[in-house]
Amino acid sequence: MYMHLLCNIIAMIIVAVIIIIIAYSYIYVAWFSLYFLCLSVVTETESQHAPPWVHLLPSATPTAVASASSTPDISKLSIQEEKPKSSLGEVQNLVSPKRPPPGKAGYRALVRANHFLVKLKSGIAIFQYDVDISPKVSSKAICRRLHRQLISTNEIDFGEKKPVYDGSKSLWCAGSLPFDSKDFIITLVDENKEKEFTVSIRRVATLNSSNLNNFLQGRGSSFPQEHIQALDIALREAPTMNFTPVARSFFTKDFGSAVLDGGLIAWNGFFQSLRLTSQGLAVNVDLAATAFYESIPVVDFLRKNLRQFNPSLRMNDATRALVRKAIGRLKVGVVHRQTPRKYRICGLSPVATKDLKFPMDDGGEIGIIEYFRNTHNFEIRFPELPCVQVQAKKTSYLPMEVCVICEGQKYTGRLLERQTTSLRALACVRPGEREQNIRSLMARPDGPGRYTLFYAFI
Repeated sequence: MYMHLLCNIIAMIIVAVIIIIIAYSYIYVAWFSLYFLCLSVVTETESQHAPPWVHLLPSATPTAVASASSTPDISKLSIQEEKPKSSLGEVQNLVSPKRPPPGKAGYRALVRANHFLVKLKSGIAIFQYDVDISPKVSSKAICRRLHRQLISTNEIDFGEKKPVYDGSKSLWCAGSLPFDSKDFIITLVDENKEKEFTVSIRRVATLNSSNLNNFLQGRGSSFPQEHIQALDIALREAPTMNFTPVARSFFTKDFGSAVLDGGLIAWNGFFQSLRLTSQGLAVNVDLAATAFYESIPVVDFLRKNLRQFNPSLRMNDATRALVRKAIGRLKVGVVHRQTPRKYRICGLSPVATKDLKFPMDDGGEIGIIEYFRNTHNFEIRFPELPCVQVQAKKTSYLPMEVCVICEGQKYTGRLLERQTTSLRALACVRPGEREQNIRSLMARPDGPGRYTLFYAFI
């Protein structure tokens, strides 16, 4: 009985296996049939959309195949340099589109604009000179100091001409200087320390005013970019010396200011830019306002800027990170020295002021608090605060409470809503008042364009 049951089970298993094999065979055949069908459709479609020249090719004969597979003649090959699609010369020679004729519909209206026409002296060529300073100077303020001292101490060498300088590599002059290339030795004195610089000046280009005049009168095709740059630098010379420059704008608290929250202050100023108009060259002058750091002690600034800052308590890591972000890269002066000196903050000391020591010449050590008490008669009030690091290459620390933020440093962060409201209240004026302020600005002896009169550009 058991043998009969076992035989039936084996037979059922064999039948099931056979059925599965047959089913898989049908699926396999159906899949391959569908694959070849799709392949034939795709091949037919590609042949229908092939480019015309494919159908025009002659059939491949044995001769053609042998010719195609033969080695090419290397002596007939040549190498040609691929020319770039565009170059600086092509960009400079672009033809500006002509201005459409004035409209005739409607009625005429007189509009007063904040543009002031510029009259150039005829027949004056502008000479461009390259300036190289050794050792290299990265600060534009120092470069301008060198330029001013160079002109004031070498008037005879410059033929009593007053060239203008962009604070970097270029210098322009109305008329040529008595020399084409010359080196000057300039000595700057800073904190009773003298440092010599070699200023090399070399003529590189001559800008003829006829090119600019032809373009303004519609007879020239290329845009006189070099002329506009030279004249714009000349217009910026006086404001750069008398005001705080920020991009194309100039600011001073004498034009009006408003204290903002968080240790910031807003200054009024003006914007100026040289423009080409249908009536000729014009200077666009407008009012401006922006936020600066308030010139206050660093400790007071942090009190206003950070709620969690307490100078009497040691900082935790979170507060230290916020303090480093708030005062990093700020330029500060010091109050413990009789001679003024400025530093730039580049970090914080790893420990508090009371734990900071530095080596003495005799081989011993002295703490910061004791050093300032004995040397400068200055008592440190906040020993738990870290010192500020003011030199990146050579480690040098100053107590935070002897540092005062230097005036005229633009705030580059994002203003809070209440700060933006206060800034807008200072900047927004009615059109009539804006016009009067601009006219008063143009009438100032140090206003836009005044310095240029003396330098014989305009």
